[in-house]
Amino acid sequence: MKNVNLEVAKLAKEKGFNEKCFHYYIVDFNADGIQIQHPTPIMDNPNILQLSKASEKQLHIISAPYQSQLQTWLRDNHMIDIIGKLFNVKGKKMYAFDICKNSIYIKCEKKDTYEEALDISLLEALNLIKNDDLVI
Repeated sequence: MKNVNLEVAKLAKEKGFNEKCFHYYIVDFNADGIQIQHPTPIMDNPNILQLSKASEKQLHIISAPYQSQLQTWLRDNHMIDIIGKLFNVKGKKMYAFDICKNSIYIKCEKKDTYEEALDISLLEALNLIKNDDLVI
């Protein structure tokens, strides 16, 4: 299973995603700019809140759900389905997803990997959620 990328994780948080996750992004806001760390398992940081209190820098924690977890949340809370497709383009496997909301289908671009195509589709799906549709 793969975690969503940071861009998707931040947008999911803005759109109301607030479920427990096994991984989190720790974003370090410091004077030199933002240093982003890889998704960190919470079990490797049992005192993650203590870490942010002890740091001289301000840390921000963002849930890094698995792609499938966010896909399920979109379906269950916002009635947005993401449907995967496999293509053979000149002998090369390519992946793409369709997004369906209220009988409207949006086609997303083809990518070389399943995970990359799903991240793009999750981002597109999250952008369909209007602020007045938020489920908190």
